[in-house]
Amino acid sequence: MFKFIIIKILLLSLIGNILFAKQDYCSIKNTKTFDISIFGESYFNKDDQRNMVRGIAPVLEQIQMGDKLKMTVFNGSEALTILDECYPGCPDKGLLDSLINTDCSDTIARQDKTLIKKKFTAIIKKELVKGNSLNQYDILDHLRGLDNNYRNKDLNETKIMVFHSLLPYGANGIDVKAFDKAFVKVIQQGGMKDLSIPDNVTFINSNNSKLTDQFWEDLKLNNTDEGLKIKFNKEIIE
Repeated sequence: MFKFIIIKILLLSLIGNILFAKQDYCSIKNTKTFDISIFGESYFNKDDQRNMVRGIAPVLEQIQMGDKLKMTVFNGSEALTILDECYPGCPDKGLLDSLINTDCSDTIARQDKTLIKKKFTAIIKKELVKGNSLNQYDILDHLRGLDNNYRNKDLNETKIMVFHSLLPYGANGIDVKAFDKAFVKVIQQGGMKDLSIPDNVTFINSNNSKLTDQFWEDLKLNNTDEGLKIKFNKEIIE
């Protein structure tokens, strides 16, 4: 009888440790790092909003347990990192190992995974609200924000995804006059030549109109010293 009570206490103790153990998902080896930057105020067009959601929704499908997920939102040039966690999950193990090794609980991992997905969704919804508010953003401020956020950092092994419509404020992708107005404003501001972003930055589902591409090409000023030096790597996710 006494022996049975001891075994029961030990089992309850092990189960308690599993349920209340602090999970360290960042300790999992051979993982990746995903760095996501979002400029919600640039999505004032409904079509671009839909493209943004279509592009960002599959991101969670790419992320595996232990991968680091960092999400930064921008207001003008100001960057705010609001999610910086390793993706929940536990390595496969048998029943005996799960009782003896309580470093990772599948139950808690599932709960944490649900929580991080909720955070992810809430961030997207909040960023879309910024687009609907029609903030008169400065497109160069956004580039300065990216430059400041990534400058002098070792990001060679990081998958960097930027969600920005790449539209200057007021341009919808088909209005030549709006792009001309934005071009003049940027030229008058100056300071383009000093801006840079890492080569492995990819802009996901940005506005893909010919006028948008031409706007950024024109800002290179025929590759003169005063022109924009940034190369925009674009990827379309359907």
